[in-house]
Amino acid sequence: MTNGQQRQESNAGTCESRHAISTEEWEHRKPKIVTIKKQQQQQDATKQLKQIQKLDQQTHRQHQQQHHQHFLTYSIVALLIYSSYEKELRELLNHAKLLPKDNFDPMMLLAKLSKNECITEAKKIYQDRILAMCSHMPKKHLGLTILHHFTLLPKDDLHYIDSEYRAKFQEKNPKPLPHQYHLLNSLDDA
Repeated sequence: MTNGQQRQESNAGTCESRHAISTEEWEHRKPKIVTIKKQQQQQDATKQLKQIQKLDQQTHRQHQQQHHQHFLTYSIVALLIYSSYEKELRELLNHAKLLPKDNFDPMMLLAKLSKNECITEAKKIYQDRILAMCSHMPKKHLGLTILHHFTLLPKDDLHYIDSEYRAKFQEKNPKPLPHQYHLLNSLDDA
């Protein structure tokens, strides 16, 4: 018989192995373990609640800002429909007491501005829309990549986007923190 087999036989049926503890020791440590586990669960629940509240606030702010990003003014909606549905749509709008504006030119809203101011406003609207599009992408890293591409273009390019929009995107969509696991080496450390 080898020494290893002799040790196994001598430890068989006892709690003297390295990883086992006696029933009395387990009953003594069990309340500590339960308390630590409850504290961790409470901390996790509090952290999750704070994250949900933060997301709710961000979503509310985004919904408030979306109206300004997509339309030049209030109460204006542009519809692009197939021509065969026009008559039916007009009837539905009239029934709902909504009057369509034929030949509406959104540029008339900018008519009071100088040419340079119009160009600046058009660039701002374009950049806001690109930011909104990238912000609504399910995979945020793709939105960041798109914004990064447009910030690298020459400033005289029509599709150039100021780097402040990339910073706004990163502020709204910070990198997720890796989940941290806390392992207990021994119960006496806790």
